Amino acid sequence: MDLPSDLKHLFLKWLEDDCIVQIQLGSKRALQLTRAMENLKRTDEAIDNVNKLKTVRYIGPKITEFLNKKLLKYCNDNGYRVPDWCKTAETTTSSRKPATQKVAKPSTSTGLTGALPGGRSKGRRKYVPAKNSSAYAILISLLVNDSAQTGVQKSTVIAVASKYCERSFTTNPATGQFYSAWNSIKTLMNHELVVESTTKRPALYYLTDEGKLLATTLVQEMPEHQRPQIDGNDEDYDARQSTPAAYFASCGYQEWSDFTIKMIIDNREIRSQTERDFFQNKMSDANVPIEIRPLPVGDVLWVARSEAGEEVVLDTIVERKRLDDLVASIQDGRFLEQKSRLKETKLKNIIYITEEFTSTNLGQMAGAVQTSLSMIMTNFQFRLHRTKDADATCKFLSILHRSVCNRFQNKPIICINAMKLDDNSLPAFQDSLMKFRKEMDKDGCYIYINYSIFHSIFGKSSLVSLKETYIKMLMTTKGVSLDKAIQIQRHYPTPQSLIKAFRESKDPKLLSQHFKQEIITHKKVTAILSEKIFQTWGI
Repeated sequence: MDLPSDLKHLFLKWLEDDCIVQIQLGSKRALQLTRAMENLKRTDEAIDNVNKLKTVRYIGPKITEFLNKKLLKYCNDNGYRVPDWCKTAETTTSSRKPATQKVAKPSTSTGLTGALPGGRSKGRRKYVPAKNSSAYAILISLLVNDSAQTGVQKSTVIAVASKYCERSFTTNPATGQFYSAWNSIKTLMNHELVVESTTKRPALYYLTDEGKLLATTLVQEMPEHQRPQIDGNDEDYDARQSTPAAYFASCGYQEWSDFTIKMIIDNREIRSQTERDFFQNKMSDANVPIEIRPLPVGDVLWVARSEAGEEVVLDTIVERKRLDDLVASIQDGRFLEQKSRLKETKLKNIIYITEEFTSTNLGQMAGAVQTSLSMIMTNFQFRLHRTKDADATCKFLSILHRSVCNRFQNKPIICINAMKLDDNSLPAFQDSLMKFRKEMDKDGCYIYINYSIFHSIFGKSSLVSLKETYIKMLMTTKGVSLDKAIQIQRHYPTPQSLIKAFRESKDPKLLSQHFKQEIITHKKVTAILSEKIFQTWGI
């Protein structure tokens, strides 16, 4: 049985069916098919050969080939004789050279390239997670915890996986982090590397045979320095026996050879209001001995404790700031005050950590934040370390703790127990400590101050002088910034001098006239601001 003399109705039907499919897929090809149908309907000439379709606008080789295949299938299904031109077109299509295939090169690694025997490409590469990614860490954790493939709980997987991942496995809605590294478990399940058992609650996770093979390969390729155990520095140290100079006769000191090192975290250091014990729990999980107590300065520091229970402050201190807290400290003037107090400790290693979580919107403060971070490294000469979130901060602190312990391993330290300090305790402390270290550090001896002395000297209440109190009082007036308050204090050193100047002049605009030619932080003390200060200090 031969085909009809006009095949236009068949071609239009097949084009319409394909157009509906493309519309459902959201493909741009649907527009071309629509235009092809419209032009085919306008054609008055009978279409008895698929080759005549090439004269119709918007019908090209791909559509022609598609319709030829549909027609061939139509003939076979309905018993029509296949025309010679249709066979020719089918033969031409099948004999067309396929696209050049890339031949997979022989793998020199562990067989993760997805190549098949004989050098043929598989078409779809095997999924291999990137190093230190969350999926990478989950695979290693499952292999370590569940090599028998019996299943382990989520908490057990995370406990080990967090050591090998750069992202956090816990969410923190307070900072806009609603997704964690644990979401990669879905990717591993989609690639049939991990299976979740829902027959029990909580759910259990275990590796498939393919997942175990991949995890084993990843562990074998892991560098040695990423293995859990990090050997310390076992350099021999020849302890020095020395007598302090006459200058230090007033300083009681002891040499300790047996002591333990502990991390001290400020009790106000929290992750969020609902996770007040976050840092304590994280450090405990990392086997870091810690203690929570109020610190006079900084957020984290290290102490060495003798067998008698005495403590000395070691030379490393950390200040931690989230970016939103940093912005707030810049706005209210705490930034410079906190940095100055850190610098006054005279500790050798002052580290400033900033947590830059993704949801932070700095807005107009972006420039001020960048300037402040630059000041930390240049003006104050602190070490700046940036982390993604609180989990990354905890990892850095655990590494820092091991570094501190390794540095003091098998090495004695000298503890300064007492000092004869003048009335101005902070300058006396700084001068005595610097001279003591200069005298005793010649042979590389470690010298540190007793913690109780450190706490009494750097307690916030003891550091506040009359000058600082005066400046803070000036800043309580709206519009008086820290720089303006400092400039006013320079010209009127005491509150009494400012009050006396206002009373003698009886002019509320006194300060604006006094600073008429002087620019303070690019802004003058205006007459309105001077009147505000007069209402407090001149009446």
